[in-house]
Amino acid sequence: MRLLRNLVPGGAERHVGLLALLAVAAILAGCASARASGDPATVRIAVNAVAGGKNDAMVAWLTEVLPDVERKSGAHVQIVQDGGGDESFKSRLVLDLQGGTGADIYSFDSLWTAQMASAGHLLALDPWLKKWSDWPRYPAAMRGMGAYRGHTYVLPFQTDVRGIYYRKDLFAKAGLPTDWHPKSFQDIYAAGEALRKLDGVTPIQWNATTAFGEAATLQGFYLALLGAGGDLFDAKAEKWVASSPALRAALEFYRQVYVERGLGDVALQLDPKGRERSFEAFRDGRMAIYPEGTYMWRDVLRPDSAWGIPDRDAVVGWAPMPGTDGPVSISGGDAFILNKNARNRDLAWKVLAALASADSLGARMRLTPFIPARADLLALPAFRADAELAREVEQALPVTRFRPGYPAYPRVSELVQRMAEKVIQRIRGSIRTERIRGSIRPLALAGCSSIRSRDLG
Repeated sequence: MRLLRNLVPGGAERHVGLLALLAVAAILAGCASARASGDPATVRIAVNAVAGGKNDAMVAWLTEVLPDVERKSGAHVQIVQDGGGDESFKSRLVLDLQGGTGADIYSFDSLWTAQMASAGHLLALDPWLKKWSDWPRYPAAMRGMGAYRGHTYVLPFQTDVRGIYYRKDLFAKAGLPTDWHPKSFQDIYAAGEALRKLDGVTPIQWNATTAFGEAATLQGFYLALLGAGGDLFDAKAEKWVASSPALRAALEFYRQVYVERGLGDVALQLDPKGRERSFEAFRDGRMAIYPEGTYMWRDVLRPDSAWGIPDRDAVVGWAPMPGTDGPVSISGGDAFILNKNARNRDLAWKVLAALASADSLGARMRLTPFIPARADLLALPAFRADAELAREVEQALPVTRFRPGYPAYPRVSELVQRMAEKVIQRIRGSIRTERIRGSIRPLALAGCSSIRSRDLG
């Protein structure tokens, strides 16, 4: 096993363009040379991580398990470390795939799947997955993480889920059950109305605006939209959904929370530091209901973190987001892909399958607990040590879905934030959601309904 590190100089103030060109040329030349003269039994894994830096847990895990992976696969494995930014890593990946060079296996953000698969950059894993005895251990939602037009392009590694966090102590003061399980939007409103009786408490924080960025879309609007039975993208028709009863219901949910019932803090939503201040308010018991991802439990509220709650396990509860046909959730996810230019695809798959085995991922769980895409790993003691996180994942993982990974998604996401932002700022009078949607039409969200995903890139 060999560890390779690609060092990209940072902070250069002069000759950046020339340095970038030289760096790319060196990388491509080096990769091409390695592919031309390397050992056919060598498999290279490129990860957006570096020892002692970004995602160092990934490197620590690979370093520990690769001897066993080499034994199982018969390959000689090298790790190529890249500690650059996400977009930098993505750009390098595209260059490698287009140029017929690079590593054999890459770490991969599942959000990129549709975009790269539609461009012909990815290799479908179906021939190997259909023979792999471990594939059924992945829930249907996880198997769909890297699916596009009937083919699967990624092997899921880890994920997250989203739901509603709430302060049990505030619920108790408001006379609400601390074991809360809302079944509808009305149940959320009702809890907010009861919590409004508490002095100095914001009943509901539901991310809504451009100040919150993607958190407003994923933790806010998308949860409400799924709860209303809708989605932003029609996968069968391959087009963005710009008008639907569910879309109007999601906007009406925001209107009820922020305008009609006054259960949320509009000023906080418009604050550039609103998300951080929301974390503080929730920590300090000044906010009662806050939908978020499992990042909230594992990192934000962790007792030793800046926004941590010392008695978190006692005072913070979690409930799945109610939907028209049961709970809903939405996730992101990390995965691995095979380079379509791999010298020996079958050998590269053997390495990937060994990495994704229960033994290998179990070692990662012992090093750094994470939310696995494999359902059987949920029974591991290292995962179940956090009983609350385990409960959240077990309820949400079977029903979760993923963002539509098309190039237009960031644009659509911003338009969604601007729509919700318009709703919560109309604080006087009776506002019809149709009028609010109409005001956003010049921004072309409605135009997406007639543009197929392939036309959007």
